[in-house]
Amino acid sequence: MLAMHETKWPGVLVELTELTRKGSTLYAKLRFTNKGDKEIRPDFYYRDTYVLDENNKKYEVLKDEKDAYLGSVASGYTYWWGENIDPGASRTVWMRFAPPPAGVRVVTVQVGTMDPFEMWRSRTSRPQPDSHRRRRARPGGPAPRRGHSELPPVLARRPRPRGSGPTPPRADRCARPLPP
Repeated sequence: MLAMHETKWPGVLVELTELTRKGSTLYAKLRFTNKGDKEIRPDFYYRDTYVLDENNKKYEVLKDEKDAYLGSVASGYTYWWGENIDPGASRTVWMRFAPPPAGVRVVTVQVGTMDPFEMWRSRTSRPQPDSHRRRRARPGGPAPRRGHSELPPVLARRPRPRGSGPTPPRADRCARPLPP
């Protein structure tokens, strides 16, 4: 799992489980899980789904020669996904995008009207494991492992004052590496 959000549907969580380059496309996989006690039907339109790079350029879900979206679709449709999910069950959804250029370090994955997932990769464009656990060089201490770099300033953690309540949901709190 790269990142997870609650959704507008009660008890339904969505996880971004994969974001990889496959050939000349960017492949994304989501898992919708019903943690509630009632059957529920999450859904989204592919026209509202895209990847946004750090330069605010959109990469929409690709279409085939019949103008159908390349992704999981609802039975009988070519532009929409929606399935009933029983309590405790999950459904997996996939989609393919045109990939951003290799030099792009930060992308946001927007799926329908749900909260976006922000992903990043280092300046060296090598995948970075566990962004919140990277080591930094200490005076007189070991250097960071090869291929690891500091967080981009936009995603650096900001200290919170004590007693300020629960941590609000923010995109930089769930940032994970974007594969090359």
